[in-house]
Amino acid sequence: MSLSSQAAAATLSQSSASLTTLITTLQNLVTSLNNATATYLNVNGSVNSGSIIATTVVKPSAGRVVTMSILVAGTSVGVIYDSVTIGQTTKPLTLIPNQIGIITVNMPASFGITVNPGAGQQVVINYS
Repeated sequence: MSLSSQAAAATLSQSSASLTTLITTLQNLVTSLNNATATYLNVNGSVNSGSIIATTVVKPSAGRVVTMSILVAGTSVGVIYDSVTIGQTTKPLTLIPNQIGIITVNMPASFGITVNPGAGQQVVINYS
């Protein structure tokens, strides 16, 4: 092998190593961005429940209640529970006030999210 062939082979080997390093770096960056996006959605909510007027299990597994929108105030307060069973009222997360508005809750639920609106209330829950 001539001296120029050896030099060309060494240059090719160095550029292959640089390309491998670059690809690995890009893969790590994409993985980090995916993790950051998932964390953002978990904290800021990624799903809206739709309009709720009766007791409803919104999510049958652990999650986070981010906000609640009270569309119709009703005549009594409601409650959001950390529960997967309608009627299990031992783990309340927050009250649903009987006034129209958007309220930040930002509470984790260990078991599930069950919404029990008060009499005449209509609410939408943002959760993850």
